Amino acid sequence: MNNKFNTMFRRFTALASAAVMLTAAGTGCSGKDKVTIQEPTDKLVIYSGPVVDKALKAALSSFKNLYPNVEVEYKEFGTSNDPEAESNYLETIKNELSSGKGPDLILMHSSEYDDIYRMMKSESFQDLNPLLENDESFDKGLYNETVFDSGVFEGKRYFIPISYSMRVLLTSQEALEAENITVDDNLSFDDFSNIMTNYVDKYESNMDKTFFTLEGMKLETFFPWNGMNLLDYEKKKVLIDNDDFKKTMELYKKYYNMDNREQESVLSTYQGDGAVMINSGSCLFESGILGGVSKALEVYSALLTDKTPVLSRFPSISDKNVATPKYMAAIRSGSPNQANAYSFIKILLSEDYQNKNAVFSEACLEIPVLKSALENGIDSWNKKFGGQKDTEHGVTLTALSDADKDKFIDIYSNVDACELYNNNLINFVWEAMEPYFKGEKSYDECQKNLYNKLELYINE
Repeated sequence: MNNKFNTMFRRFTALASAAVMLTAAGTGCSGKDKVTIQEPTDKLVIYSGPVVDKALKAALSSFKNLYPNVEVEYKEFGTSNDPEAESNYLETIKNELSSGKGPDLILMHSSEYDDIYRMMKSESFQDLNPLLENDESFDKGLYNETVFDSGVFEGKRYFIPISYSMRVLLTSQEALEAENITVDDNLSFDDFSNIMTNYVDKYESNMDKTFFTLEGMKLETFFPWNGMNLLDYEKKKVLIDNDDFKKTMELYKKYYNMDNREQESVLSTYQGDGAVMINSGSCLFESGILGGVSKALEVYSALLTDKTPVLSRFPSISDKNVATPKYMAAIRSGSPNQANAYSFIKILLSEDYQNKNAVFSEACLEIPVLKSALENGIDSWNKKFGGQKDTEHGVTLTALSDADKDKFIDIYSNVDACELYNNNLINFVWEAMEPYFKGEKSYDECQKNLYNKLELYINE
C-alpha cells in the first residue's frame, strides 16, 4: 500500500471552489428540502491516473454508449509501471483541485492518498447526498451499507466506494494442529496475540519459519485491520492514550524482529502461493492481503486438495470485521459537468460493471460494493478455476463446495466497520514507536512523542 508519491498529499488542504451546483428550492409536502439538480451538459472531464486507469476504462465504453452526445475529455498520465507518471498525476490533481479546477470525476485508489480525511475537510469534493436522495432510481439497499457510508464525514458524503478490501486469516487445520493451535470463526485479538507471541518465541531464530507468507508489512500488519482509530477528526482528538493502542504496540514489538529480518531461506522456497508455504510448514498463515479475495480463493482451493483449509476474519481489537475502501469515486466541488460525473458513478455502481469486474478482472476491483456481485464473483471464479492444475505453483485448485463459497461470502460481506487507510498516521506511528520496538526507548517515552505529533497534526 505504501506509495513513495503519497507524501505529495501530506499537507494537502485544497480550497474548495465557491460554486455550488445544488440549490435549495423550497419545501415539499413531505417537509424535506427539494434540490434542483444541475442539468446534464455535453461534456465530461476525467483524469486517468496510472493506478485507476483499468477500472475507469472498464466503464468508459458503457458511458459513451449510453451518452453518445457527451464529449468525454479523457486525460491519461501513463502506465502503472511508470513511477513518474503516477507522480505527475498526483501533482496535477493536487494543484488543480487547490485552485478550483481539474476533472469533473475523480476515481481514487486507497494507496494514492495519504489522508482522505484531510481531502474531505478541504471540501474539494462535492457532497453527493443530494444527488443520491433525489435519484428515485437508485437503491442504496443493494450495496454493502457499512462500506458505502465510509465516504460520509461531518454529515456530507464526499465519495462513494466502488469496491473494498479486507484482510483474513487463512491456513490449514493440519498446520494449526502441528502447533497445537485452535482458531475459530470469531478469534479475539487477545487470542491472536497469544498465538503470534508463542509462535515468535518458538521460531524467531529459525530463518525457515515465518508467521505470514509475506513479512515486512510493518504496521500495516495491523492497521487499519485492527479497527482502531488513532484520531477523531471531527472532535480533533488524539485516541492513543488507552490500553488498546498499548496492546497493539506491545504485540508488534514482539513481532518486530521476525517481520524485519532477512529471509532468504524462506523466500527461496516460496513458489508464489501461500498453500505451498503452509503445506511445507514454513509459515502459519497466508497473509490474506495482497491479491485480495481472489488470492484467498486460490490458496483455499489449493489447500482443499489434500488438507482442511481454515478461513476466519482477521481479529480486530474492536472485535469487528474491518474493511477499507479500495476504489472511491468523487465529484469535484464546483464541477460544471456534475450531472454527467454522477451518471458515470452510477455506471461504476451498476450491476453490469460490478459483476464483470468483481473478485478477478483487469480492473481489479477486488470486493465489489454491490452485495450480489460478490456472490456472483466468487461463483464465477469457482467455475473458471476450480479443478484446474496450477502448474506454476505445483498445486491443484479444487472446486469449492456451496458451504465453502458461503464461508467466503459470510466473511467478506459481513462488514462491521470500514476504516479509511491513512498512510500519514501509519508513518507517524512508525517513526515515533520504532525506538520502542527496537528496545532503545520506553513505551511511555515513545507514546508521548507520538501523542504530541498527532496533536499538532490534527490541529494544523
